[in-house]
Amino acid sequence: PHLLEVKKVYQNIKVTGVDLTAGKINVKNKYFFINTDFTEALWELTENGVVIQNGSLGSLDIAPQTTKEVTIPLKQFAPKAAADYQLKISFVLKEKTLWADKGHVVAWDQFGMPYEIPSPEEIALDSMAKVALENTDKAIAIKGDNFAVTFNKTTGLLESWTVEGKSMLAAPLTPNFWRAATDNDDGYNMTQNNGIWKNAYVKGSVDSVTAKQIAPQAVEVVVALKLAAAGSTQQIRYVVYGSGDILVQNQLQVARNLPFVPRFGLQAQIPGTFKAMRWYGRGPEENYADRKSGYAVGIYNKDVYNPQHQYIRPQENGNHTDVRWACWTDETGFGILAVGQPMMNTSAWGYTQQDLEIARHPYELLNRDTITLNLDYGQTGVGGDNSWGARPHRQYTLQANQTYQYSFRLCPVHQGDISMIQSLADKALPAVE
Repeated sequence: PHLLEVKKVYQNIKVTGVDLTAGKINVKNKYFFINTDFTEALWELTENGVVIQNGSLGSLDIAPQTTKEVTIPLKQFAPKAAADYQLKISFVLKEKTLWADKGHVVAWDQFGMPYEIPSPEEIALDSMAKVALENTDKAIAIKGDNFAVTFNKTTGLLESWTVEGKSMLAAPLTPNFWRAATDNDDGYNMTQNNGIWKNAYVKGSVDSVTAKQIAPQAVEVVVALKLAAAGSTQQIRYVVYGSGDILVQNQLQVARNLPFVPRFGLQAQIPGTFKAMRWYGRGPEENYADRKSGYAVGIYNKDVYNPQHQYIRPQENGNHTDVRWACWTDETGFGILAVGQPMMNTSAWGYTQQDLEIARHPYELLNRDTITLNLDYGQTGVGGDNSWGARPHRQYTLQANQTYQYSFRLCPVHQGDISMIQSLADKALPAVE
């Protein structure tokens, strides 16, 4: 997967925006000796990952080491509420060469379009079904129309989530600040230097778990945690709506004088039947904070049990950045949809994180009947200035004495088609306090 980043960084045709809404771009020929006329320039405009306009600019005549302004014939239209628009320009070979076939992509760039996007209309709270709250010494139970959610007051975890009698979780949604060390992590001794974060939740304590019926159609659960990391704290706020949506707002306060946090997120086990993963974000290969420019924003699919790449030594893998939404479904299209508010990192494995740390060879990494699901704010970059001591650059690490927060929404999905998923992702839940 690293090669896609290498290819992107090395490309010798570079596009920059001039007036994107008017279709105006600059194309720079970074080659020293050849014209760009050996390529054909193609463009496409996507709406939420689906192509709505496309075309060819033909063969552009741009001399070596010069720049030319080009206008893409974009048709004007009224942007949809909450929609995401991406413009991608690709340069492909006009003819077959000794080293690649006709149509091979030699360079590309993509831009988020700066359209004025209308806000979606909020779902009226009183249009939702009512939810019931049962608060005992040991648990918080919330029941709605065909769904139920349970929190464990001892652990502070979202322990159970059922929809139409089906279990959506095989293990609780748990705070996670760790990752299985990469080869580069081992090079700067991350496991020892940053080890305080590995069991920061497990060795920490639950400060409080409170529940409140904030409306007949919504219940708020707030979990406050003291982490075993020199006074660092975490607060997770859940709002369970009568629509069946669960809003998750996750905040981490990192204390002073600590090593950077390898990862900040929530991890759960989900049924192995939810193996079909689809996401709208960067892909198709794995990507990380400091290795994501070579992966276009789009809609991608994969089978969790058939990873796109297996490392010779098992290690952290499969992450995707800038994810707007992701879903995991079974053969019938039923499963879980997670929607970033607005974006998140996510990955899914057919084994546990502990399995990944213990295994030393791919054959030792056996698939389980549950899937590990990671819903993250982010994690440390992969680095690689060298693999024998250089750390990831500071801007790609989660530093001490900082507050990090992100949100996402969970809801069931009953059909795996894009239009259905996007309609769910576009929902705007009412703010309730």
